[in-house]
Amino acid sequence: MSKEYIIDLRLIRDGGLKAVALITDAEGNEIDIITFESLYMHKSGICHSTLDKAAKVVAEHGGKYISLKTNFIPLHKDFSQRRNNFPLTKITRQRLQEYGVTIKDAELINNDPETGLVL
Repeated sequence: MSKEYIIDLRLIRDGGLKAVALITDAEGNEIDIITFESLYMHKSGICHSTLDKAAKVVAEHGGKYISLKTNFIPLHKDFSQRRNNFPLTKITRQRLQEYGVTIKDAELINNDPETGLVL
């Protein structure tokens, strides 16, 4: 069982605004897909909530480290530059700590206008 997992989290427009997270292990095997949307949350809230749910799945599979890939610039900055001044980031970091997982690195994925991805 691998200790490192990859979360590919993308914010998309599909009628409304939602986030989709594909969770794979280090060998590229699909573990789960998390979809989250809310009419009452802004982009950051949707992304952080989706990341929280995906991290919990990683922890349930015995994972310890996450490589985060995202197309949402603020989420990328929160975890690549270790910003802690945003309240959602503090909450998400606390939840990850509770789950026993750490975001090892964060990669920004480019926007693809044909699929409706937003940054």
